[in-house]
Amino acid sequence: LGRTSTRYGSTWISGSPPGVRSEEIVARIPPLPEGGRWEPDLGIEAWETPRASAVVRALEHGIRSAGGVPTLWRKGGTSDVNLVAPRWGVPAAVYGPGDPHLDHTDEESVDRPELERSVAVLRAARPRLAAELGTAGAHSS
Repeated sequence: LGRTSTRYGSTWISGSPPGVRSEEIVARIPPLPEGGRWEPDLGIEAWETPRASAVVRALEHGIRSAGGVPTLWRKGGTSDVNLVAPRWGVPAAVYGPGDPHLDHTDEESVDRPELERSVAVLRAARPRLAAELGTAGAHSS
């Protein structure tokens, strides 16, 4: 939950956990005192990739192929996957180099070797995913 103060009031930015819709959260907010008003902007719902997803399995394979140990994170916040996966009905997962605790902070950074490992992970994951989903392009570069 983030909060941004303004001169005349406050703006609250909040995410809902997977399985809880924005409308449910809004319904639990008590009424404001007389004269107070608020305007809920129901944005993007939480979305969670199933652990057994073909994308997750392919990424785990890629991580192991690059010498890593897969670690799954349940992250809050909004990304393109919150929009794309549920609307397009496509399997999706979020993967990338860097410390997930530092995402979107001033301390976020990725060193070159870590970036190169992430490229190796994706190169190993792509043909595995394409083969599992039965799609073309499993051997393209």
